[in-house]
Amino acid sequence: MQAYPEELIVPPCPLVCLVSDAPYIDMLTVALKSATPPTGGITNHMLTMRYEPRSANYTLPVAKKQTIPKDATYYDNYIPEYMLKSNWMHKHQNNIPAVVVSNS
Repeated sequence: MQAYPEELIVPPCPLVCLVSDAPYIDMLTVALKSATPPTGGITNHMLTMRYEPRSANYTLPVAKKQTIPKDATYYDNYIPEYMLKSNWMHKHQNNIPAVVVSNS
């Protein structure tokens, strides 16, 4: 059997970034992590989230500009070169947050 990456085996878990320089942000992150149901077993995976603290100067990754071929005037004529890049699942589950909570 072929070994699949973890992103394809484990159900997706949204990343929630807590952005603040407050001294209690680490304690809040630990409290939120302990309040979420554990992953695995027969839990509802839609309720499971990963909480990560970030400093106040955290910036979101810049989105790439969409490129459309010059000969395609409508999206109906656009044919993508590939479906997903190899690291797309990893990037969207681990690096790009689904929610950013800021406490300034």
